[in-house]
Amino acid sequence: EPIREGSKEQLVFPVNCVAFHGPCKTFATTGSDGHHIFWDKDSKQCLKKFAKFPSQQNLGIVSGAFSPDGKIYVYATSYDWFKGKDHFDPAAKNQVWLKQVQPKHLTPLPVGGVRK
Repeated sequence: EPIREGSKEQLVFPVNCVAFHGPCKTFATTGSDGHHIFWDKDSKQCLKKFAKFPSQQNLGIVSGAFSPDGKIYVYATSYDWFKGKDHFDPAAKNQVWLKQVQPKHLTPLPVGGVRK
C-alpha cells in the first residue's frame, strides 16, 4: 500500500501463511497488512483481495486454511510482532474467523488471464 497519497513508495508487509485449495489448484495468502488474498498459481494473478481486517489493535492475519472440501476458508487474527513490542496491545484478542468460499473467487483464470 502507498506510504502516503500520491507517493510511489510502497509499504511492504510479510506474508504469514500460504494455504492451497486442492479442488481448484489455487491458493490463499494472509499477511501482517490485515488482508487475505486468493491467487491463481498458473497465471500468477490475484483472484480476490478481500477487505482489510478492521483492527485498531495492530492485528494481522497470522494463519489461514481451507476445509478439505474447499468450501470454507478459516483464518486467525492476532498480533504478529511485525511492528515490534511497542505496538503490542495485551488487551487485543486472538480470534478465528470462518468465510464461505465463493467459487468465482477461486476459479482459475482462463488462458490470457482475463475473465469475461
